[in-house]
Amino acid sequence: MADLDGEGAADLCVRDTGGMQCWLAGVRSFDRLFPAPALSDAAGWRVPERHRTIRLADVSGDGRADLCANDAIGLGCWISNGRAFERIWNAPSIGDATLRDEASLATLRIAGGRANSSVPVGGGSCAAHPTRGGRPIFGVLVLLGLLTRRRYRRLVSLAS
Repeated sequence: MADLDGEGAADLCVRDTGGMQCWLAGVRSFDRLFPAPALSDAAGWRVPERHRTIRLADVSGDGRADLCANDAIGLGCWISNGRAFERIWNAPSIGDATLRDEASLATLRIAGGRANSSVPVGGGSCAAHPTRGGRPIFGVLVLLGLLTRRRYRRLVSLAS
């Protein structure tokens, strides 16, 4: 489940032997079909190194979830335009040979977030930025507090 159309509600995608099916959330049900890529058993998606890599995440940064999965070519993401998955982005460095066992399959993580205004979407480069205006000094202070407390307890136990 993820927000495919950017309207703020979780939409639904499932895969069965015939392929992917997605529906947009309505007021009381998932009532609008959202065209999805086939990803059927007949097209080779029956094997775990394929179907267990299917993920939904906003990789384009436009507020709509995209569908990503690994096939023989590599990791591909079908980009949502709010009405359907319109195009695919490929990251060919991950192929079938990379994700052959359960341990490898468990390592695949895909995440998305807000678009970075300093990097055009699809510009071919990466950038990192805090999504919530993070406060790194707070984390440092908490860590220092924990270390100081541990050291104090050890000194007290040695003195006893």
